[in-house]
Amino acid sequence: MTPRASGRGARPRVSGAAGERGGFALVSVLWILVGLAALGLAANLAARQAVAAARNRADLAASAWRAEACVERARAAIHDALWEARHEPPGATVWGRLDGVVAGSPGLAGMACALQMRAAGAALDVNAAPDETLRRLFVALGRSPAGADSLADALADWRDEDDAPRPAGAVPRRLRATAPSPTRASWSACGDSTRCRGSTRCFPPSPAACR
Repeated sequence: MTPRASGRGARPRVSGAAGERGGFALVSVLWILVGLAALGLAANLAARQAVAAARNRADLAASAWRAEACVERARAAIHDALWEARHEPPGATVWGRLDGVVAGSPGLAGMACALQMRAAGAALDVNAAPDETLRRLFVALGRSPAGADSLADALADWRDEDDAPRPAGAVPRRLRATAPSPTRASWSACGDSTRCRGSTRCFPPSPAACR
């Protein structure tokens, strides 16, 4: 008789076709899990982007409302200042000090408002302003009369189309060999004024006043 192996410790035999089907099913399950993980990651990223976009829209709306509140309170402060100054003499107009009036208003205390105001017509076109107007401007900015004359002549030399230097023009006689020559062109930006002799900053004082 042929001895028969006992059931203890015996390994079942698996045919080749059944083993291939089992391996294919395992690979398929793994790919499905990978696909589900990728979909979950994509959904998570999309949700985060949607939440961030919603937060940005909310912040933008809140900022717009805060800006509107600042503007309305500034208007109220200007209205009150103009009403209180209705009896001021013509030369002491409140329009020239609107920034200080609004900054000191109790209505804007504690608010993060950054407002800059200037009366209409306060800007000066340095390309078309007469020499006398330039002199008055520099005197108003704190220059001495002699310094104002010098700056006005220097600016006029830089914008003039001729080559004739003025008495206190753009470049003193002793420095004309090394100093930059006038461009004989219009100023296009406030930064151009710093190239003119005697000027170390934009004039008028605020770049927004140039045009």
